[in-house]
Amino acid sequence: MRITAWHKIKLLQLAAHLIALAGLVFAFDAAWLGVSFIAWVLVYGYGTSIGYHRLWTHKAFQTTKFVKYSTLFIGMFAGFGSVIGWVGMHRQHHAYSDVSKELDPNWAHDDYS
Repeated sequence: MRITAWHKIKLLQLAAHLIALAGLVFAFDAAWLGVSFIAWVLVYGYGTSIGYHRLWTHKAFQTTKFVKYSTLFIGMFAGFGSVIGWVGMHRQHHAYSDVSKELDPNWAHDDYS
């Protein structure tokens, strides 16, 4: 089996979650839990959801250069790759999400039963 970039991203995310779980079990500290939550909100809420998804993919709003570049910088920490690749894949997903399993990179209509 060939390891693709998508597999590498998933392995990176799995490793990050396992390390976080180990830290939670063996070295719990409420202050670091708070810091982790704030980092999660910044990376996934601001960087990925607002930046990669709403701003860069859908161009849902206009903003300053600072916000544009800060969403790029912070969004890259989510491990989804470059904004160009993510935007292209997400736009392809929206174009074919109800049409073609072969053309949609994130096909969600499989029956897993």
